[in-house]
Amino acid sequence: VLSLAEFFWPCILFMILTVLRFQEPPRHTDSCYLQPRDLPSRGVMPFVQGLLCNTGSKCRNSSFEEPMDHNF
Repeated sequence: VLSLAEFFWPCILFMILTVLRFQEPPRHTDSCYLQPRDLPSRGVMPFVQGLLCNTGSKCRNSSFEEPMDHNF
């Protein structure tokens, strides 16, 4: 009995996802570019500033072309 439940449970979930997929077809959206953010490896302060200052950033259709300055 348990093995039947282990077989049918994923099948039922797959069927639900399939039905939802066909009810809501995919919509075309333009490319979305967000402002680059610092990673934690750069330091705690720049990482936290990037999280707090870029919270409500909007998508843009063009890429952010900023000169890269490497601080090694």
